[in-house]
Amino acid sequence: MNKIFLILVLLTVPILVDAQSSVKEKSTGYGKTERDALEDARRKAVELGVEDLFSDRPQQMEVIKGKVTNKPTAYLKNEEITNKEFDTDTQKWEVTIRAVVSRSDLEKDVGAIDNLLDRVNRPKILVMSTYYSGENPLKKLTDLSVNTIDEYLGRLGFTYISQDAIGNIMQNMASISGSQDIKDIALKANAPYYITVNVSLDNKGQNQNTGAYYASANINLEAFDSENGTGTGTANQSSGNVGSMLNQEDANYIAIKEASIKATDQIVEQILLNFNRIAERGGNYEIRIFGITDYLIAREFKNALTNHNGFSGDIRMSKQDDYYRFEITFKSPRPDEVVDAIFDALSGKTNFRRLNIKSTSGKLINFEIN
Repeated sequence: MNKIFLILVLLTVPILVDAQSSVKEKSTGYGKTERDALEDARRKAVELGVEDLFSDRPQQMEVIKGKVTNKPTAYLKNEEITNKEFDTDTQKWEVTIRAVVSRSDLEKDVGAIDNLLDRVNRPKILVMSTYYSGENPLKKLTDLSVNTIDEYLGRLGFTYISQDAIGNIMQNMASISGSQDIKDIALKANAPYYITVNVSLDNKGQNQNTGAYYASANINLEAFDSENGTGTGTANQSSGNVGSMLNQEDANYIAIKEASIKATDQIVEQILLNFNRIAERGGNYEIRIFGITDYLIAREFKNALTNHNGFSGDIRMSKQDDYYRFEITFKSPRPDEVVDAIFDALSGKTNFRRLNIKSTSGKLINFEIN
């Protein structure tokens, strides 16, 4: 993730070590603390390394850069701090480093993210403000935060729902029922996951000593599974005090961008961990069968799934008013593959010869026996 400062200067002297494996970079970073400046320098070194190492793949360069610069130390070797000092005029630390950037480490990590997203069927993600009314006094800055998050997700390889598409869905839903629930909007957009965005801003005003305008933003994100409402991650990040010599609006803009990127970086890690659990253990589904009144038939269904390849863990069965409910775990994140596996498991069982699909909605699959 990139930090935005009042003064942004990058000193670079790339020295090729091996065009196929690594490159040595010199970069300078800035920050309010020595640690922030060092992290900034590391990110810039990785960005430069990506540009040099992947110049033969220009179309993929920005994608690769977006996926790896949030954790630069994973790709740097032989790091050496060549200069560090505090600038009393800008009130910022300046740190210069030399480090080797590894191509193999970059390719391995980028490939791992892509592979994981493929394994969970690249689910769509909808990002939306918790307060999306046109009367929202922070609507402009909230839209900035949402767009910043979407851009970050896109660079990592996630598929997100565009804001124009969300607007069209909301208009259609309002004309039918007036419902504007975020979960319903996500389901209507075929997005298995959604992230809510809550923005707060503190205008610090102009500092009479420096002449700069300052602001501090706080971004709270919560990620949910649209199909069962369970939480998959949460993040709360602040920009701290950031400034602009231009005006207050620019300071607000910088603060929102910085806090949004920090929060997205934090919640993406949690979402990927959730995706990894799904890829390793399978996805959780709820199966309902209408038309069963006999407990033994319901238990036969449970046993058939238990003995079939792909269903893992315990299957929980319960009786509701007009259906039997089964909570299962299946190896695939695709509901259509769950349905296929269920019919395969029931092959040759006469009690389920008249079983048909009643409806499907993501991880909730309804059957009925006529």
